[in-house]
Amino acid sequence: MPTQDHRKPFWEKLKASNPELFTGTSPEPHYFDVNIKGLSHIKIRLNLYSRESDYKVNGVQSISLVISAPKLEIINNLFEQDCSSIKNDCVIIRYKNANINQPIPEDESQWQPYIDWFVKYTQKLKDLLESWK
Repeated sequence: MPTQDHRKPFWEKLKASNPELFTGTSPEPHYFDVNIKGLSHIKIRLNLYSRESDYKVNGVQSISLVISAPKLEIINNLFEQDCSSIKNDCVIIRYKNANINQPIPEDESQWQPYIDWFVKYTQKLKDLLESWK
C-alpha cells in the first residue's frame, strides 16, 4: 500500500464486515477508532502502517488502547511533582500482528487476513474492557 488512498477503503470494508463491532470512525486514513460502550474515555485504535520505517517498529497492523486527553490530564495531575517521569510519559498499549510483515496489498481480494485479525482481537479486547465496567 504505497499511499493513504488505500486505507480509507480498507476501513470501509472492515466496518462492513462487522458493523456491530466497528461502530467507530476513521478520523485519519491510518487509524480507525472503536468506541467502548460505557467507557467513553478509552478507545480501541486500529492502525495500518504503510511506510517501512513505521511498520518495522509498529508492525503493519496494530491495536492500541488510547486514553482521551482530558482523562490523561487528570491522571497526570494526580502525580503533581512526585513522579515527573510518569507524569511526562504517555503510555500507549499497542499489540501488533506478528504474522504479517508486509503492508496491506493494493488488491482488495487479499485483505481478508488483515480483516480477520482486526475482527478477532478487537472483539476480544472490547469484550474484556466492557466486562470491567
